[in-house]
Amino acid sequence: MAEAPQQAQQQTGGAPSQQPSVFEVTAMLQQAQSAEPVTRKAAEDQIRQFQEAQYPSFFISMTAELANETKPLAGRRLASLILKNVLDAKEATRKAAFEQLYLQLPANVTAHVKGQLVTTLASAAHEAALGAAQVIGKMAAVEVPKGTWPDLIDSLLNHMRSPGASAVLRRATLECLGFVCEELEPEHLEPAQVNAVLTAVVGGMAATEVMEVRIAACTALSNALQFASANFEKENERDVIMQTLCEGCVAADARLRQTSLEAIVDVCAEYYKVMPKYIVELFNITGKITRQDQEEVALQAIEVWSTICDEEIALQEEIDEATSDGSSHSVVHHYFIQQALPGLVPLLLETMMKQEEDQVEDDGAWNLSMAAGCCLQLAAATVRDQIVDPVMEFVKMHITGAEWRQREAATFAFGSILEGPRREKLKPLVAMGLDFLLTALKSDTNYNVKDTTAWAISRICELLHGTNYDADAEELLDDAASNPAGAAGSTSTTGAPGSGADSASSGVINAENLPRVVNALLECAVDRPHIAERVCCALAHLASGFGDDCDKPSGALSPYNQMIIAALLQTGARTDAGQQATKLRVSAYEALNEVVRSAANDQLPVITQLVPVVLQKLNEVAQRMQAAESGTPVALEPNVSAQMEAQRNMEVQGLLCGTLQVIMTRLAEKDDTIIYLKQFADHIMASFLQVLQLTSKGLLDGSQPAAVNGDDKSQPTVHEECMLAIGTLASVVGPEFEKYLSHLFVYIDAGLKNIRDKDVCTVTVGVVGDICRAMEDKILPFCDKIMLVLLEDLRSPDLHRSVKPGMLSCFGEIALAVGPNYEKYLPYALPVLTSAAMMCGSPTRHRELAASETEDDEDVAEYANNLRVGVLEAYSGMMQGFKPKPGEPEKPNPFFRPEIVSYLNEYFKFCEDVAMDSEKTHEVAKALAGSLGDSADCLKPHIATAFKQKRFWQGFLQDCITGSLSVDDRVNSTAQWAQSIIVPLVSS
Repeated sequence: MAEAPQQAQQQTGGAPSQQPSVFEVTAMLQQAQSAEPVTRKAAEDQIRQFQEAQYPSFFISMTAELANETKPLAGRRLASLILKNVLDAKEATRKAAFEQLYLQLPANVTAHVKGQLVTTLASAAHEAALGAAQVIGKMAAVEVPKGTWPDLIDSLLNHMRSPGASAVLRRATLECLGFVCEELEPEHLEPAQVNAVLTAVVGGMAATEVMEVRIAACTALSNALQFASANFEKENERDVIMQTLCEGCVAADARLRQTSLEAIVDVCAEYYKVMPKYIVELFNITGKITRQDQEEVALQAIEVWSTICDEEIALQEEIDEATSDGSSHSVVHHYFIQQALPGLVPLLLETMMKQEEDQVEDDGAWNLSMAAGCCLQLAAATVRDQIVDPVMEFVKMHITGAEWRQREAATFAFGSILEGPRREKLKPLVAMGLDFLLTALKSDTNYNVKDTTAWAISRICELLHGTNYDADAEELLDDAASNPAGAAGSTSTTGAPGSGADSASSGVINAENLPRVVNALLECAVDRPHIAERVCCALAHLASGFGDDCDKPSGALSPYNQMIIAALLQTGARTDAGQQATKLRVSAYEALNEVVRSAANDQLPVITQLVPVVLQKLNEVAQRMQAAESGTPVALEPNVSAQMEAQRNMEVQGLLCGTLQVIMTRLAEKDDTIIYLKQFADHIMASFLQVLQLTSKGLLDGSQPAAVNGDDKSQPTVHEECMLAIGTLASVVGPEFEKYLSHLFVYIDAGLKNIRDKDVCTVTVGVVGDICRAMEDKILPFCDKIMLVLLEDLRSPDLHRSVKPGMLSCFGEIALAVGPNYEKYLPYALPVLTSAAMMCGSPTRHRELAASETEDDEDVAEYANNLRVGVLEAYSGMMQGFKPKPGEPEKPNPFFRPEIVSYLNEYFKFCEDVAMDSEKTHEVAKALAGSLGDSADCLKPHIATAFKQKRFWQGFLQDCITGSLSVDDRVNSTAQWAQSIIVPLVSS
């Protein structure tokens, strides 16, 4: 049992008398690291209670523990971690709450804490000093932007200026400066402070310093680079920094070489424009390191060129965009990769032959070969056609090599250049090589080669096939019919008669080679798990490329679908996959889903046969889970624990629910198959309810907030997949879904209330919309509860903001379903909508929506636009809901009641603000045009006055019909409809 913290006999470090007590926390921290779960949990609870009940004492006590040289190092290390965690959080709301709590600490407490932490930087125990440095960084993130720690930088720099400062102190101080810079933005430091920091950091990298100090300085420089823009504009200062980094790259200690290269990576990303003077030297240094140095260092050398590729890809996109718009640009593009290509490509290809024997067995593997291949892919995207010839020379030389490393590297290189160069240049080469790859996939004696071959074939299917190639699948079949011999080995791209299936618009896979592709993939679906997983990806891309066939009587894959489906079901059920099991199952079912989506109409009978198969599999999994819950012995496979079995069962349930949703969506497109589907509706819903019963117990009792405190997302994933499938079933059965809702509602209610898991909450909101559309006014008995939960959620500060737009849209879905019965909810819904509209209408208020002060403006704008769509869809649903249906008598519209009409005025003001915003998205424009049309259609004739007084709609609709927004067909057609409603109304 954890001991309560005891008040220390003597306050550590001479703390002032008028401050919170310092408590003895050593025992508690030791117990929090116990191997015994009960002891550890009790101590963790004790720490949390201490934090909540006596925050000032908690903070100062943990600091005292960290600062005390006589305390156990493990406890000091944990104290620093705890302090960091009460100052920061990934979730913006929690982070803001932590910061507010810290800012409420008395000034004498924070002053004392700061003093102790800065003093701890001199600790002989580096882990304690490092912990103090990290805590200082987190405190700086809170205080420096507010100007409440003005002397922090100077106090740290004094350590570096002091002649008597030990190497231990200098090292920790540099680490601290790095953490502080990492947490702050450039505007938070004065130019003089930046210059002083850079001087200290660069000085710390000098060869006269001890190695640990040099490494710390180099890391600090990486973190300080964002502050150094003015320094990099001055050639002499830039030269000093780059010279120091280059010297670090050739230092005797591999750690400094690696850290220096990491800093150079950051320099290349941050200051690409000023790199021409240094690029040749960087190539020489990185080339030598890649060929001769330790792997960790060589990986960073390759990363330098991958980073340059990333920068040049982005720059070229800017140039291409400006060119297509006919506008000028000021992009500075040095074409470093193009210039380096003659030396860079051989370096990468040579490095790609440094594979590890079992690298394919380790999903997390990252080595020189992989890094070089990744860099080659980026280079292909950068220089495009220019990379093809030098790489193909290497491929031709090594693809049949006696050593497996030669064959694997050649195949890897071939697959790496399939994206970037023009497809017309790649197509003949790929067409020539496809049969070779298929043969290698089946017969190469090395599994590394087979794995990479399967990957390359998957890339071909993804990038150079069918609709993935921007081709019409029917053209592929027509071409093949006119040229039965095919063109598998042809290099013609002229499109002349006879070239048929090999024309530039039809992709690589045609009717002639398709049987060989399918047969090779199916044959290897039973190969080693990692190879089978690649094969599943290839089958998914193959099916996706024939996506246009879903509207046709018959398709290219029709002769093979049954075999492919059987193979994928078998692959998804493999029990020999070991660590690859999850990845293989997911890939198999994703491929199955693609096959279902792309299946032609003649394959719908095959798809219908899948329904009972999937239901049976769901039932088998449920039986295993029920047996495990009841304590009945369950036969487990070798090396599979009960926990692993439970995890697998939930994974399979989620995958089966997802597949069933895809099947239902496909079958719902035809009248005859939707009748068949309805016959299974009871069975399907019973299976879904069973899944929810087995996986949502924690959700129902509130004890399982969907993996809030861990990475286990299995239960929420199952819940989400199941709820999405239920939404699809509701769309299929329509009003008849009423008989299921009373059984389902407990899970809907729990999902809506589960605001701690935004994914579960979001999916549940979407399902409510699906059910509303399906059941219409039959959902009325449940609406009080739904609206109450939605309103409570929207008032909660804990609700993740990404859920809010969907909840607002849900107001409209409910109103549309229940019609005039929604009137009683208007007084509650309209204030919420008005509040949201005020925040997201005018761009001048968008920063108020930011999750944090540092959130990117683009992210804020994206959220604001999502919120706008939610508001507009809500109003549209309400307006349509109160419009009398054909044959119904006219009733007074509640929108014109005196207490409601003011909200209508706010709605028009919101619409005007959105219409005038030039940065609105097409999605917002479509929603706005639709909402304006709905208001004119549903609220006429009374609304005519508002449209006459507020003429903003004219310019907006014109822009949607003939202006910049007209490029989106959905926007254009919606605006034309709205105009056809509004103009006659205003003219009458």
